[in-house]
Amino acid sequence: MRRIALQRTAPLAEFPALDQGNLRIVDRYATEISALGREIGLPFIAVSADVSSPDPMFDAAGQPYAETVFQWLDPDLKYWKDRAFALKAPFVLAARYMAEPFYFAEGRFGSWRPTARLDLFEPARAASDHGIARAIISPTFVAGGVIGAVIWASPDANIDVGAVFASRAAVLHAAALRFVSAYHDARGNLPSYIRGLTRREIQCLKWAAAGKTDSDIAELVRIATPTVRFHLKNAAAKLGVAGRCQAVREAAALGYVGLDLNPRGNRIRNCVSRPRDLKSSGGLDDGLQRKETGLVSQCLVGVEQPRSSKAGS
Repeated sequence: MRRIALQRTAPLAEFPALDQGNLRIVDRYATEISALGREIGLPFIAVSADVSSPDPMFDAAGQPYAETVFQWLDPDLKYWKDRAFALKAPFVLAARYMAEPFYFAEGRFGSWRPTARLDLFEPARAASDHGIARAIISPTFVAGGVIGAVIWASPDANIDVGAVFASRAAVLHAAALRFVSAYHDARGNLPSYIRGLTRREIQCLKWAAAGKTDSDIAELVRIATPTVRFHLKNAAAKLGVAGRCQAVREAAALGYVGLDLNPRGNRIRNCVSRPRDLKSSGGLDDGLQRKETGLVSQCLVGVEQPRSSKAGS
């Protein structure tokens, strides 16, 4: 009985299921996306609510938006029916790595500012194959780690898409984010609860995300291994998932893990697990091992290094 009572009081908030009226609101947002495309001279539109899924976006009547509100350059290319399209399209691939909107012109991507990541993509051939001369792409990063995208495109190479982007990108991005976010909310795809994690739970999740075992985490944080498992289990329950891997994934999607930073702000990516691993893996001499051990200590969280008793050390 006590456990049941605790489970009932755990959520900080519960969101009710959304009804058909909310789906009609999304339809209005889709119409806005289409109108913006016509206004800026990029009337051909492709949308995805989740680039990890081949499923198209459906309107309130259950029909794909790609067949009702939006149209594409090539009417015979039904991209929303190609389950591998997102894996082949460079526009979609770039949207996975850019949270800001960007545009396509003269065979390359551009944005508000110089971005080295965009220079790594070679979209010219794929764009030419699909008849795209100009485009603006708006990635939509939604709560829960979901990435969607809205693409406005045109076969007209005379459009000054750079100027259009400079003046309208913020409006387009806001419209795309509103559309995709509302779409997920209307279908109950986003987290339906809000629960806070404790500092220790987050600490254990961060180290688990860095590839540490429960025993590693126990040593790093200076708690017992069963206590680590207790915190990870509690975190999983609060996040509404089962198991260690799902808890880490959900925590990362909700921003608890971050860019591989431990609670003290040190980067933990590429750090060696423990000093004893160094000697066994590479046959390091004692001097180098002491140097490497010092580097490892910078990655440890919650572990105070013993101070030398020697003066001046």
